[in-house]
Parts: sequence; structure tokens; C-alpha cells
Amino acid sequence: MRTMLDDFMEKLGVNPDGVGIYHLKQGSKVVYVGQTKNIKSRIAQHFYRNDKEFDGIEFFDCDIDMLNDVEAREIVHYNPIYNKSLPSSSIYMDEAEAVSRLVSIIKEALNSRVAHRTKGAGHIPPKLYFLQEDVTELNNSLLDCAREFIRAGE
Repeated sequence: MRTMLDDFMEKLGVNPDGVGIYHLKQGSKVVYVGQTKNIKSRIAQHFYRNDKEFDGIEFFDCDIDMLNDVEAREIVHYNPIYNKSLPSSSIYMDEAEAVSRLVSIIKEALNSRVAHRTKGAGHIPPKLYFLQEDVTELNNSLLDCAREFIRAGE
């Protein structure tokens, strides 16, 4: 017996065992981006779970080793209402990780110019002191880099 899912899959014109990225659509709007190693099985889950409103599907093949990166790019591009997070990806990092990496770089730069280091005593950790001019120089360099970074993205 033919099902609505079979009709949908036939409309897609894809291999039901296809590996790739899919978009659930409501009208012309992408409302969800997902990845799958078996498109028919994955779409069946959406059909029968009935937790997302959609009336169309787009599917495109993708190498299995690129699924996370391509899915992440698609989610960032479309900003679909049902996607709540990005998959693990080598192309994006969250704000906390980005800030942590930047702080590490700044600490490394400042530590290369330590003007004075106290020894600390007991449970009090050693303290570092930096020349104000070194901090100002680093700050100005970071501002220049940030401005150039912003211009390059425009």
C-alpha cells in the first residue's frame, strides 16, 4: 500500500537510502535543516513524530564526512525556527570558546612582556604586573586587527 511518505519521496526524486542534507519547508521558507544517512527513514521520523509543521522537503547529496560542516552552514544561512543548535563542526565555535581562545592569546602576548612578577606567599598566588605602555600598545594593535577583520567581512 502506497503512503503519503512514498509520494513525498517520489516527488523528491532521490535515492531513499541517500546520504545528505535536507530542508523541511513551510511554503518557500526553510523551517528545519537536518542531516541523514538514510533520507527515507529520517523523513519518516518527521512525518510520524509530527513535531514540526512542514509541507515540503528539499534534499541534496553530501559526502558523509562533510555532513556536520554543511549542516552547520545551512543552519547559519537559513536560521530555521526548529533548529536550536549547530552540530559539532570544525567551521564554527560558540561565543564562550571564541572568547576563551582570544583571552589565551592576549595572556600569552602580555606574559611575553611581564615587567614584574611577585612571588606570592602561602595561598596567595603570584601576581603579574605589566607596563601601562605595553598594555596600551597591545590594546591598539587588537583594535587595529578588529577593524581590519570587520572591514574584510563587509
